Amino acid sequence: MGVFSISTRATVQPFIVNTKAVVDYYNVYIMTVTLVLAIIQPIVSILHPLLQVGTRAKDLPPGPPTLPLIGNLHQISGAGDYGHRQFQKWAEEYGPIYSLILGTKTFIVLNTDTVGFKKWTRVVSSASAQLLDLYPLLRRLPKFLAPNYEYARELHKKEKELYRSHWLAAKERIIKNTARPCFCDDLLKAQEFEKFDDDQAAYIAGSLLEAGFNTTASTLQGFVLAMMVFPDVQKRAQQELDEVVGSGRLPTMDDVADLPYVHACAKESLRWMPPMVYAAPHATTVDDEYMGYRIPAGASVIPNVWYITQDPKRTPHPRVCDPTRHMNNLQSEFQSAKSSNVSERHNFVFGAGRRLCQGTYIAERSLFLDLWMKKANITPDINVLRGGAAIAPAPFKVIIKPRSKERADLICGVWADTEANVLDPEAKEWKHVPNGMVFGTYVPRRVDV
Repeated sequence: MGVFSISTRATVQPFIVNTKAVVDYYNVYIMTVTLVLAIIQPIVSILHPLLQVGTRAKDLPPGPPTLPLIGNLHQISGAGDYGHRQFQKWAEEYGPIYSLILGTKTFIVLNTDTVGFKKWTRVVSSASAQLLDLYPLLRRLPKFLAPNYEYARELHKKEKELYRSHWLAAKERIIKNTARPCFCDDLLKAQEFEKFDDDQAAYIAGSLLEAGFNTTASTLQGFVLAMMVFPDVQKRAQQELDEVVGSGRLPTMDDVADLPYVHACAKESLRWMPPMVYAAPHATTVDDEYMGYRIPAGASVIPNVWYITQDPKRTPHPRVCDPTRHMNNLQSEFQSAKSSNVSERHNFVFGAGRRLCQGTYIAERSLFLDLWMKKANITPDINVLRGGAAIAPAPFKVIIKPRSKERADLICGVWADTEANVLDPEAKEWKHVPNGMVFGTYVPRRVDV
């Protein structure tokens, strides 16, 4: 017993000491791990969602590879004047629908005329995105860290002052009954009915003017370029004008039915050189599904106008300006856009869904009445464009002149008569509403949308 007792104490005592040391070690280890996790967890909780920014969810439509935080932003901003080619390349690579991830926002790009435009009519509302929309946190940065934001604010301030000054001046003349008939007549009625403020009214009127000016100018540049590059088209159009209108007067909109080729020239130039790479973005208001892909609520949906108009499956030899594609089709662009058969639409420059651009009428009429030039002595490259979302041909030289002295005298005579009988000599505004134009007939009413 004595031997056994001594042997037991000699064996157990070191074991107890070693066990206590191990327990102490693991206690320290657990406390250290717990402390580290307590420090890391909030960091991870911040970094994890941050690292998801710029990534494409697996159930979204396919698209080009993304980079963390920025997604595809570098590919968009780096495209410069060739954004239309990049959008076309992606359409050819990814098919009828693809997605772009720009910062925190998802964009769904539609590349065919049958990829569900009627569907989007039900689920989209007007929206657009700028850099601060892509990264909302940038709005919280101090001013010295966001100089571009402050620059944009200053531009907005100047723009707002310009729009408000024009609107308030027009509003004052309308109230005093000294205004000439114009769009603002009906806008004031809408303001009184809907109770929106002068800032909103100013931007409605100002945006309409600015958008109509820029896109119409780009459309006319494309039209002139087409007439230069395809002289046979110009020659045939001029021949039709000579046969129907003659040299004793200018064409009017009453001649449309008798000038099918000239009318077709206007339609084809819009298809051949659309002034927009893509139509105005719209945002989905609810989650949706299409072709097996998830379309998340809040995603911006964009019709890829350039690719749709240049798709060889839809339009053979798309870079050839061929008005015969539209011969004997006397539908206006607005009527075409409202067609229940989307494949019969001439183009998508003016948007898709319920909210179509009202510049449709201006662009179509301007093109129809502008066929009085002569061929230039050079041929520009039709594939060199400038701009981003809104595009136009790169600068080119052209000689535009009447085809005869009689036509020159006719144009000058018509302008002199317009100044004398239609325009106020000082303000250069209409004295009366021109024939065929109607203002002041708008009656405000509630509309279910």
